[in-house]
Parts: sequence; C-alpha cells; structure tokens
Amino acid sequence: DQNLTVAGTLNTNGGTATLTAALGAIRRSGSGTISASQVNATAAGDITLDSTGNALIWASSSGGGGINLTGNADIFFKIDTTGDLTVDAGGIAGNNDNVLARSVGINAAGGIGSYRYLTSSSGAIDIENKGDIKLDGNVTANAPGQFIRLYSSQNSILQNSGTITGDNVQLRAVNNVTQSSGAKVVANTLALAGIDVSLGEANEI
Repeated sequence: DQNLTVAGTLNTNGGTATLTAALGAIRRSGSGTISASQVNATAAGDITLDSTGNALIWASSSGGGGINLTGNADIFFKIDTTGDLTVDAGGIAGNNDNVLARSVGINAAGGIGSYRYLTSSSGAIDIENKGDIKLDGNVTANAPGQFIRLYSSQNSILQNSGTITGDNVQLRAVNNVTQSSGAKVVANTLALAGIDVSLGEANEI
C-alpha cells in the first residue's frame, strides 16, 4: 500500500509532523487525528487531515489531489495542488503563505480569518466566517464564469490591501464591508451587502 493512513492519535508533543506519500495519498481513518505545532504533508494524491488544537499545515499534492483539512481549533495553511481545497475550522482559519488550488472552500467557526494570496485555477473561492474576514493580499479566481464569495455571518469584511479578481464577486457581511485605499475589486459583476459599505475609487467593474 503506497498510501499513508493516520489511524489513531499522532501527537508530536509540540514538534513538527512530517507526512510523505510519494506515490499515494495521505488519509485519516476513524478517529485519526494530529496534534502538532506544524504539519508538513506531501503526497501524489489526496490529502485528508484532522487536527486537534491550533495547527499550521503546509500541504502539497504533486498529482493534483484534493486537500481536505478539518480541526477543532485554529487552522493556518499553505497549499499547492491542482485539485480542490476544503477547510473546516472550529476556530480561526487563514493562510500564512500562498494557496494554489483548483477551487477553494473555507468555513471557520470563530475569530478573524486573515487571507492573502489565494488563487483558484479553474473553480470558485468560497469563504464563510462567523468572525471578521480580513484580506491582506490578492484573492484570484482565474477561470471565466467562476465566483468569489466572501461571507461574514456575524461581523465584517475588511479589504486592507490587494486585489480581488473574479468574474462574479460577492462580498456579504452582517456588519460592514470596508475597503482601504489602494485595495480594489476587478470583476464583471459585484454584489455587496452590509450595514455600511465603503469602497475606494480604484475598482474595475
């Protein structure tokens, strides 16, 4: 079997977990979960990881496998695949480095999610946070007809810098949508919803 399966609890006592399946996939079975300060995962196929406690995850699939990250706390990540990325965090979710994937789907239960340098090659980017969504760099959906949907179900969207580029861009927040000077949206269609929506002058719609 060329796959690597996390079947129980993998605890590094605060160290780094390095998982490699050069010719297969990295999977979890049953209650398989990882507790580590950092996880480096490299595979040819799919990567499926579940974390306990705050996690920093760098995952790469050379064969374009899907990457699925779940956890009961914060998840920060760096991703490289031509497959789909899904993240479901019990706390904050955000990327601390580049994210390249076919499509990006992120759901986070709490805190401020900070996102920068998110790129989908042929699919949508869909992010839903209960807390604020903070953008500190470019968010790009490259394929025609694809959408970028950012939704803060309890707070605000703050575009501090960078460019949001997509065919259809949707920015929805229960509170405010705020765009700092120099930040912009490039889209064919733009849908906005919030108590107070404030955009700059650099947008291309």
